[in-house]
Amino acid sequence: MLVPIVSLISIGRSFLSHEENRLKESAMVRMRAGFEALELRYRDAPRLIEGRLYEDLRNRLGSAALTLDVIEQTMITAVDEGVFKHYIITDEKGRFARSNWLNIDAPLKKSLELAAAKVVRIDTEVGGPTSVVDAAIDEEVEEYMQVFGSSFDFSRPTTLNFFAFQNAYMYFMSIMVRVDGKVGNLFLHIPDYYLEKIFAYDEFRQNRMAVDTVDSEKRDLPAELFFYSNFKAEKSIPAESPIWHKLKESFERASRLKTEESGMLTSEDESYIYAIRPLSSMHTQSFLPCLLTSTRPIEARLQSMQMVISGLAFAALLGAVILSLVLAASLLGPISRIDVAAQKVGNGNLHVALPYMGSDELGRLSQSFNDMVRGLREREKMQAYVSDSVLEAIQDEADVSLHEGRRVEVSVLFSDIRNFTGLSEKNSPEQVFALLNTFFGGVEPIIRANNGRVDKFIGDAVMAVFHRTEPEHHTLSAVKAAFAIKAFVDSLAAESGLFRKTRINVGVGISTGTVLLGDVGSIRRKDLTVIGDEVNLASRLESASKKGRHSKIVVSGSTWKHIESLVNAEKMPFTEIRGKEQAVQIYELISLKPSAVFDPDKS
Repeated sequence: MLVPIVSLISIGRSFLSHEENRLKESAMVRMRAGFEALELRYRDAPRLIEGRLYEDLRNRLGSAALTLDVIEQTMITAVDEGVFKHYIITDEKGRFARSNWLNIDAPLKKSLELAAAKVVRIDTEVGGPTSVVDAAIDEEVEEYMQVFGSSFDFSRPTTLNFFAFQNAYMYFMSIMVRVDGKVGNLFLHIPDYYLEKIFAYDEFRQNRMAVDTVDSEKRDLPAELFFYSNFKAEKSIPAESPIWHKLKESFERASRLKTEESGMLTSEDESYIYAIRPLSSMHTQSFLPCLLTSTRPIEARLQSMQMVISGLAFAALLGAVILSLVLAASLLGPISRIDVAAQKVGNGNLHVALPYMGSDELGRLSQSFNDMVRGLREREKMQAYVSDSVLEAIQDEADVSLHEGRRVEVSVLFSDIRNFTGLSEKNSPEQVFALLNTFFGGVEPIIRANNGRVDKFIGDAVMAVFHRTEPEHHTLSAVKAAFAIKAFVDSLAAESGLFRKTRINVGVGISTGTVLLGDVGSIRRKDLTVIGDEVNLASRLESASKKGRHSKIVVSGSTWKHIESLVNAEKMPFTEIRGKEQAVQIYELISLKPSAVFDPDKS
C-alpha cells in the first residue's frame, strides 16, 4: 500500500527537480534576452548621445558672438566635467588654432586638418560652382586618407561619427562655429571607451535590467545589471560590490575568450544566478555587463509546489487506505488461490489449474499461470524422450567445447536382449512394446543409481556411459550396473507373467578408454553422444558375450586392469573383433568379490 505513496513522493521530487531546472533555465533565457537588448541599445548609443551632447554645447556657448578664448574656456570646463576627452578648434583654413590634444598623432592631425579645410570650403561655397583646383584638392585629400587608412567624412555636422584610424577606435563630432567673424570647425573627440563608460552609467542609473519587453510588475525573476571595469583607472559599476572579488576569474575569462560565463553565486546568505557576456559592438570591451537573478522567487515557488505535493501525498495515502479496505475482499481471494496453486507447483504438483477469473489483470494472470503449468507438464513429458547428456548440454550453454568435441575417459556399456527377432515374431506388437518398456524401465534406474547415464536406446539394446571417478571408478560402476541388470532380468521371470511365458536373456559388453564427447547431427536435429573405438568395441563385446558360459558379461582388457582384483572372471580365448586388426583378449565376469565396494584407484 505504501509503494504508490512512495512512488508519488519520488515523482514529486523528480517534478520539483525538473521545475527547478526549468525556472533556472527560464532565468538564463531572460538574461540572454537582456544581453541582446543591451547589444541593440549600445549600437544606437551614438545617436542618443549626439543630440544630448550638441544641446549641452549650445547651452554652454550661448547665442552671443564667440571668440577663440570663450570657446576654449567653455571646452576646458566640459572636458573637466567628463563630457568628452579632447577638443580641436580650427581656423578658416582647417589649421589647428586651439586644442587640448597635445600628443595627437601627426598623421591623424594632418587628416583632421584636411577634413576641416574641406568642410569649411564646402560650407562657404554652397550653391557655387566647383572649380578645377578644388576638385584636385579634394582628390588629393582622398588619396592622403587612403594612405593612412582613414576616411574622415564630416559632411553631416553635429553627428557623432565612428572612425577607425589605424589601430585606434574613436568618435568625432564636427560643429561649424564662427570665430571673430570667420568660419571654423570645432571637433569633439570621444574615445570608444568613453562612450562605453557613458553607456554603462546610463544603463545602471536607468535600472532597466536590459529587458524592455518584460513588464516589471509581472516579472517573476527580475535581474540586476552590473558593469565590470577592465580598466584599472576606471571603477566598476557600482564601485563596491562583493561580486567583483567572487567572480573575478569569470570576468577575466569572459573578457579573454570573448564568451559567455554563467553559473551560481552565493553572497550574503542569498543565492544568485549570474551571466556575463561581452558586448560584441564594444570595440575596447572596457566594461563587461553582468546580470544577476536572485533564486528567492524560485525557492518560494518550489516551496509552494512542495506543499501541494505533500498534500496530494497525504490525500493519496488516505485514499489508498480506504480503497484497500474496499478492495481487500475482492482481491485477496483470487490472489490467495494463485498463491496456493504456485506453492503446489513449487512442490512438484503439475496437475494444478486455476478457475476462470475474468478478463482483468487477475484473469490474465490466472490464464498465464495455467499456460505456464501446461508448458511445465509438456516439458516434463519431453524429458523422457531426451537423454540426460542432452539435458546437461542444454543447461550448460557456456560449454562451447561440446560443439567441437572433447576427449574424455569413460566406460561404455552395451546391453542387448538375446533373440529379440524371434520374440517379436512370436508375440503381438503390444506385447513386444510392453516387454521393452518393462525392460528399459528397470534398466535405466539401475544405470543412474550406479553413476551412469543412458546415452541412447537402440531397438532392444541400451547404450550407457560411465565417466565419474567419485565415489568409485567408473569401471567398477559399469560392472556393478551390469550385474544389477542381470539380477533385474532374472527377477522379472519370477514376478511377471509376460516374462515367465517369454523367457529372455541379456548380454553385456563393457569397454574402457578415451572417446570423443560432443554434438552430432544437423542444425535442426542434434544428439549429444560419444564416439570412438571404445564404443565400437563395447558393442562387439556384447555380441561376443553369446559365447560366454557364466554371466554373459564380457569386458575388454582396458576394463579388466581396473577391476581384476575386485571380480571373479574367466579369461576367454583371443577373439577376432570386427574393426580390429589383431585378436583381442577379453574376459567374462563371474561374480563380484566382497572388496568391490571399494574404489580400486583409492584402495
